[in-house]
Parts: sequence; structure tokens; C-alpha cells
Amino acid sequence: MKTIISIIFKKYKILLMFLVIACYLPSENSFAQGFGSTSAITDITAAKNSAWKPQSKVWKHGGIWWAVIPTSSGTAGTYIYKLVDTNWEQGLLLSTLTNFQADAKNVGDITYILLFKAGTSEFVTVTYNSGTETYMKTGPTNINLSAVETATIDIDSNGRMWLAYEKSNDINVQWSDSPYDSWSGPIVLESGVDGDDICVVTAFNDADAGEKIGVMWSDQDTIGTFPTRFGFRYHNDNDDVNTWSTLEVASGSATGSVADDHINFAVAGDGTIYAAVKTSYDTNGEVQVALLIRRPNGTWDDLYSVRDREGSSREPTRPIALLDETTDIITVVYTQDVGGNDIMYKSTSTGSIDFFQGDDGFELITNDGGTDWDNVTSTKQNFNPDVVILASNTVSGTWTGVIGSNITPTPVELVYFAGNLNGNNVELRWRTETEINNYGFDIERTKDNSDWLTIGFIEGHGNSNSPKQYNFSDDDINQSGTYYYRLKQIDNDGTYEYSDVISVEVGVPNNFYLSQNYPNPFNPETRIDFTLPEKQLVSLRIYNTLGEIVEELVNEEREAGSYSVIFNASRLPSGVYIYRLQTSSFAANKKMTLLK
Repeated sequence: MKTIISIIFKKYKILLMFLVIACYLPSENSFAQGFGSTSAITDITAAKNSAWKPQSKVWKHGGIWWAVIPTSSGTAGTYIYKLVDTNWEQGLLLSTLTNFQADAKNVGDITYILLFKAGTSEFVTVTYNSGTETYMKTGPTNINLSAVETATIDIDSNGRMWLAYEKSNDINVQWSDSPYDSWSGPIVLESGVDGDDICVVTAFNDADAGEKIGVMWSDQDTIGTFPTRFGFRYHNDNDDVNTWSTLEVASGSATGSVADDHINFAVAGDGTIYAAVKTSYDTNGEVQVALLIRRPNGTWDDLYSVRDREGSSREPTRPIALLDETTDIITVVYTQDVGGNDIMYKSTSTGSIDFFQGDDGFELITNDGGTDWDNVTSTKQNFNPDVVILASNTVSGTWTGVIGSNITPTPVELVYFAGNLNGNNVELRWRTETEINNYGFDIERTKDNSDWLTIGFIEGHGNSNSPKQYNFSDDDINQSGTYYYRLKQIDNDGTYEYSDVISVEVGVPNNFYLSQNYPNPFNPETRIDFTLPEKQLVSLRIYNTLGEIVEELVNEEREAGSYSVIFNASRLPSGVYIYRLQTSSFAANKKMTLLK
């Protein structure tokens, strides 16, 4: 198991970010900004089919994070959950039905929740007692959303609620005035779109042009060979409800082969719309996650690629956009196959969009071998300083996630520092963007977080204005527990600064194991790894083909853990040898070949 943390040098010559995530697979990439910290939150046992495409199932009220999740545990139904510290508490029953998709919009002391699935839709209003955590619900009100794949809601400046969805190859909106118990008939914004398209709705303010409600959709109806575009139309709040602008096509998406069925919005106070999207194909013919940006003057930036597919797999999908306006950071969270479906993310300053192409991004929630993260969701609200991000595991039928805090902008002297367990080694990696008089890095480790031991040195690049990547492997890990690491960055004049500390958790093995030696064949040294699930008297011996002991490498009692032993055969002739691991309850033999 690993823990990733990024760090900050006090002198600001090398500035590192901070991220804490527990996971099993190695992380190999970095990006411009990062969460100051993350905390894992407990699972919610959910109906397995409740996930589907990203909707906003999370909101914050009264300083507390809430979520709406259909659940199959206990009394089945759709419930509100309240996050207390890092634990979810099941609260109000919204509906006795399960497998709902959901979209939630919080305004003051009221949260409006749209629940829908094939053939059934309900609209629920949850009202809090101001300043408290107590609440009551109104509704549900039924809405006819049969045969609708996704649907979203938002409220304009007049308090009118708008509902957007795709149905029967049309992009539709409906509206309702408070108390939202009676809805208009559909208003068709575009006809003839592909039946697998989705759309999102958002309220925004065009600085000089007033308040608006906008709808964006993916149009996968083919022209030639590939899907075509992302469309957008808006309505001025004070105009007649049937008056909508002419079609806008997001820049970069009209050149062909881009529109796919994932869109998620974040909206800035000045009216800038950040749309995280999945494209069908980039210019190289591969799926990608991207960001489309609509400026307050109605212009669209060219499409910003967040992550391309790597080869025929590792397809990024299910993007969501999260905006922290206090630091002007936009974050795109998505799923990607990184040795299993992981939840990844990249961030960038809104002033200069740069997602560090070629990097996977950071693993936010990682596949642990028995997980299939098919979806990720969060909030419509811009956040400061923390945000809850949830992901669904459609194998086990759970929602789980993290609380991410304090995304901060960083200057160009950016790096990250990460550690993960890889077999019996701890792999450390860090990256600098620029360096000034950097002699190098001492790598230090401790088990008790007080007595530090220098375990290695990596030479720096002196003065550099380009990114530099560093790595170090600690192969002296032989016990379970927590290992702490830090970097001592040393200047050319001998002055130095310490980084913050990262920790890597090494778990107790589940079973006995004897590895094949590596390298094999070898000359004259090779490494033998073994694991013990419990404290045992252990012997590890080398035999020749006559059954004679030629070397005894281990003969002592050892604690549960993972071990590596180096065998030096410089005094032995070439040939085949047998090595045997034996305890009171386990024995195993393997062959090795010495070639001189």
C-alpha cells in the first residue's frame, strides 16, 4: 500500500505540491497544481446500477458535505447522506426506489434533487432549518423523463428552474417556477442529434450582457465518418422562455471527430464556462478527455487536451470539472485504465491552461485489484477550501471517495514528490520545473519519524529552466509498518532545506512466498525475495546438485514482512544451484544458474 504526498521547500527554489492518497498501484506522473491534502472517506453501499454518467450528487450546506445515493443496504431506497469527519451517516429517505441517477442543486437553505431512471422520475425539495443540520423534504413531484439517459437542473436569476435532457434525438429543456411542482412542455433546442447524446444546463452571467441559462450538448450524429460537435445555446433570463440564441459550436469541436457523450460544467463568477468533456477522437484518432472554455464575450477557446488515450487502451472517460475561484485553479477529474480503472486528475491555473501533456495525472482513487471505478461525481458548487469527490465501484456496488483540500497555484519552480511500494522496494520520484544552484538531494528515511538515516544521494542539475525528473529506489525494506521519507535539497554553497515528510505504508503479507532469484542466470550476485505472514524461525540455504549445503543465507527468527537477500557466489563455480526457504509451516525450493 502506498501514500503519496507532495511537498514544499521553504526557500521556494524548488516548490513541491502536497497530495495524500492511499492506493496499491504506482503513480508515475505529475502536473501543474495539486490538492494540499486528501482524506479517504468511508464507503456507501449502493445499488450497483446507480452510477452511470457523471451527475452532481454532492453539495455543501452549513459547512457540511452531503450526497444523494441510491442504496441497497438495509432498507433499500434513495437516501441523503451527511459526511461527519470522514464517515457517511445515512439520513433522510428521499424515495423507496433504487437505481436512480441524481442531480442536485443547492441554493441557500434548500437543495433541489432530480431523481430519474428509465420510466420513472421524481423531483424532491429538501429544506434545512437555517443554521442547523435538520431538514425536511417536499415532494416528490413526477416528471416524465422516460427513455432519458441523463438529465440536469439549474436555476436562473429569476428563480426559475430549468431541466435539460436528450430524448428521442432531441435536446430538450423544460422549466418550472417555484415551488417547482408544475413543469412546462418540452422546448426543443436542436433536433436530429444522436440518440446517445447528453447535455448539461447551467446559469451564468455574461458580465456586460446579463444573466443567462445555457445548455451544452454533444452531437454525435455523423457527418461523413465521425461524430461532429459540441453545441451550445443560451436564454436571457428576462426574455420569453421560448427565445434562445442561435447555435454556438465550441471551437476545436467543429473540425470533426470530437463529440462524445460526457460533459460536466464549472462556471466562474464572471460567466466563464469550463466544460470537461470526453471526445470521441483527437487528431490522432484516439479518445481523449479535454476542456472546452466559453469566455464571457461568447467566444470559445480551442480545445485543451487533458489526457489522450495511450495506444489501444488506457482510455480516459467520465470527466468532471471542479473550480476553485479563490486560487483560480480548474481541476479535471476522470477515470482511466492505469493497470485497472483508476480515478485520476489534473489541475491547471485558469490564467494559463497547461495540463502537462504526456502525463497520466495523479491517481486520486486507485484500483486495488478488485475494483472497477466506472464513474466519478462531485458538486456543482465552486469550492474553497475543500471538495468531496465520489466514485462508484460497479463490481461491489459502493460509492467511495476523498475530501480534497487547498488546491493552490504554484510558480514555475514546481515539483512533486511521491512514494509507493513496488514489490519489496519503495520507489521515490520527484520533479522540478526550475532549479537554482541545486547541488543535489540527500534521501533520508526513518521508521520512528525522528532518527533519520541518509540512504542515498541524487545529483541535481545546478541551474535549469526546464522540468527535471528524479527517482530513487529504496530496496532495504524488510518489515511491515510505516516508513517516512524526506528530501534534503542541498545548494552548491552547502546550504540546505528539508522537504516535508512523506509516508509509505508497508502491509503485512497475506502468505508465504519465495521469489525466483533475479537476475537469473547471474554472476556473481543475485537477489532472493521472500515474505512471511507471521513471525517464524526461517532458514534460507543454497545447495548444489548433490544436495550439499554451499551457503546459509538466513537462519534466525524473523517478524512478519517482506525480505530481500543478496547471494554472492563469487567463490563458487558455474552451474545450477538449488535454494530452499524453510519455516515451521512452509517450505519451497527454486533453481538458479550461475554463469561465469
